[in-house]
Amino acid sequence: MKRNQLRFIGYFLAIGLIIVLIMVMPVSCSCSSKSSTTTVPSTTASTYTTNTTTTTTTSIPPLTTTTLPKTIPTSAVTTLTSFPYQGSGTGVFSGQVKYNNKIYPVDGTLTVAIDANGVVTGSMTGSSGTSVTVTQRTLQVDANGNITGSSTFEVNSTSITFSWQGKVTVSGSALSMQGTWTGDYGSGTFSGTGTTSK
Repeated sequence: MKRNQLRFIGYFLAIGLIIVLIMVMPVSCSCSSKSSTTTVPSTTASTYTTNTTTTTTTSIPPLTTTTLPKTIPTSAVTTLTSFPYQGSGTGVFSGQVKYNNKIYPVDGTLTVAIDANGVVTGSMTGSSGTSVTVTQRTLQVDANGNITGSSTFEVNSTSITFSWQGKVTVSGSALSMQGTWTGDYGSGTFSGTGTTSK
């Protein structure tokens, strides 16, 4: 009878030991699985940081300054043409001057030369006798062919200045000019022809 009791107690202890071992093993497994899950987020975080740094570095290099032209093409440079009214010619002028209630006829010949700057040089000779003489004349032609300037006639030792306005035109190699001269003491006209040297 005592042997049977000892066997029963031995079986009971063995079964109890097995139950204790079964209960302890899942606890240790669950702990190791917890520790392995905690290492995963740190690996993910470091990968994210590395990707961000790489993206920032690759976005800097493209620059647009290398596509800009370094020199101006020669086709963009405009060349200036020479003065279109350059040349020389001859002409006539006529009119009248009223001074001290007397009318003096004025007429004569012109010789003109127009340079590349539109400056007119030449002579102006009166043919009305000694009553009226030409003492000064200055004329200028602009880029549109407009003539401006003045002349001074001397009447009985008195100098009288008149303003000149007119136009020069070009047809082929021929120059032509015409206009008027006016002032407080009279008025007149002028005209002439010539050739261009441009």
